[in-house]
Amino acid sequence: MAHPIYKACILKRREQIMMRKQAEEDYRSETAANEVDFRRTDWQRALDAANDKRFFQNEGVRKFNSDLLKEKIRKDNAAIVASKREKERKADQQRREKEEEMRQICIDAQRKVEDETRQRRRDKLALKDEHVKRTKEKKLSREEERQQEKEERGQLWALDEQHQQELRHEQRKELEAKDKKLKLHKEEIYRKNCLRQREIEKLNMKEMETKRVQTDREEVLQQRKQEKSEQFKKRQIPKDIVKEKLADARKQQAAQKIQREKVKLSKEVAEAEAKVIQRQKDAKEKRAAALKSIATHRSEKHHGNEQKEREEKEGSLDLLHQMKQCDRLSEEQNKLEVYLKRQNNIKHKEVLLSDAAKNKALLQQEIREETHATREMEKQIAEGEKQIQQYMQQEGKHLPAARTGQEVPDYNYFCRETDERLPKRGTAPLSRACLMKRYRERGSLQLATVDVRPHFLPTLSRAGDARHGSKDAGEPLPTKANSAWQRTPSPEEKIKQYLEKDKFQLKESSTADLRPTRLPTIKTPGAPAGRHSAPTGVESSKNRGKETGERLPRLDTPKSRDTKQENSKGNLQRTLLPPIHKKNSEKNLQRSFLPPITTTNTPAVKICSSRVVLRAHMTVTGEPLLRFATEQTKMIKREQEHLTIAGMN
Repeated sequence: MAHPIYKACILKRREQIMMRKQAEEDYRSETAANEVDFRRTDWQRALDAANDKRFFQNEGVRKFNSDLLKEKIRKDNAAIVASKREKERKADQQRREKEEEMRQICIDAQRKVEDETRQRRRDKLALKDEHVKRTKEKKLSREEERQQEKEERGQLWALDEQHQQELRHEQRKELEAKDKKLKLHKEEIYRKNCLRQREIEKLNMKEMETKRVQTDREEVLQQRKQEKSEQFKKRQIPKDIVKEKLADARKQQAAQKIQREKVKLSKEVAEAEAKVIQRQKDAKEKRAAALKSIATHRSEKHHGNEQKEREEKEGSLDLLHQMKQCDRLSEEQNKLEVYLKRQNNIKHKEVLLSDAAKNKALLQQEIREETHATREMEKQIAEGEKQIQQYMQQEGKHLPAARTGQEVPDYNYFCRETDERLPKRGTAPLSRACLMKRYRERGSLQLATVDVRPHFLPTLSRAGDARHGSKDAGEPLPTKANSAWQRTPSPEEKIKQYLEKDKFQLKESSTADLRPTRLPTIKTPGAPAGRHSAPTGVESSKNRGKETGERLPRLDTPKSRDTKQENSKGNLQRTLLPPIHKKNSEKNLQRSFLPPITTTNTPAVKICSSRVVLRAHMTVTGEPLLRFATEQTKMIKREQEHLTIAGMN
């Protein structure tokens, strides 16, 4: 759905175009009707003047009715002068009214166009402010989320650090206790070994003493032995057996005691090691549960952020499609307007050419009719003068001879063009004064059709025209009534002049003079003040308005919107907590970002910003990828996002 501001601007533009076209059609129809009436009245006036001249140019009538003729001529001259002045006054008044009306229409149109331009500019500024406001709100929300995630990450890091410190403290205590216990056990074993060594030495000393005593006894009793050898042998054999048994029993007792101590010591060591292993196992289980909860929280947060980004992306894509649809409709409307304008110009040109041909044919027909009427009138005048001369010759035989050919000034006759006194024409029909009068009268009949030619509308141009005056200077526009008479141009010259004057209206590309004067734009570092369109010979930018030529707000192209979305996504990804690697051991816990989770089926995906996407993809996949500006890279990115989502799920 198109934006309501764009829709209102399009409807308003259509209404303005329809109103302007209706005003032009009304003005053309009214001008054509006024022109027809003016030509009809002017033609009737010319015919009446010709009839009056034909009636009053008879020499005989002027001679026999001189007083009546003088009075009539005086009244006619006064009436002609008064009518001429009244006509000039009315023409001047009508011209001034038309000029004032046209000037007022131009001023109103210019003011209306300026108001529309200001309104469009205000709408654009409002739209731009709205975009800026939305961008700021999104930026603030993202900043708040980033700050919140940063705080949560700090809290989690603090908890993790505290947990690690506790684990290290417990390990340190366990190691100290273990070392202390081992040291005590070693001391006990050393003490017991020393005691056992002392007992063995005592036994050895006792055996040596026994042997020495026995040796002494043998030496002392050697003689007795010899004497009592048989008796001693009999008595000594059981004693030796008992001694050997006693020594063996003592040795066995010492060995059994040592074995019991060894078994007891090994059992205590095994129990201590089992306790240490159980304690380490419990610590591992606690740490695994904590890491699992942290990973679950991070994955949930990551999924939530991805869902939010997906929703924002869908909303931005919908808005992008709507703006594209609006731009396409506006472009189609502009093309249709240009096509209709071109067809209208072609039709108008054809109508003008047909009207010019018709006017040329009518003018030639009128000239032929006027020439024929003039010849017939000259014939009738010549016949009438001939009859009058014959009659005067018959009647004036008894009268004194009249003066002929003498030019006497008559103050009742004035020239229509110069307002000078005319000399009195003599009675000779072929005199110089008579011929000059006939020539001027014939010229006046031809001049009566000068203003009958069609009047063309002035061009809608801001530049001053030599024929219509300057609009900015406020000078009165000269017309045919108060300007010197010039030669009547031919129909071909009229058509050529009209095409030269209105060539800007017939051309599609030349619309400089048709546009009203606009206010200068706000000066920016990118574009100077007053610059609305590209220079001549340079292709206009797509980021400029087609009506005003001003720069449009940014983010109007799919590429720029995709770039902004990638940048925003990269900024959000930089704030995400990193996932935990399963292969990290207890001794390799990191305080910074941990590597991503890796599984057997899906590779690890590195989270990075859009500015280092190329390097990140090269380090992850090992192959150089293109930038995200083509369809291929967009497709690759979509596949990677699907793989990332599948790996996280």
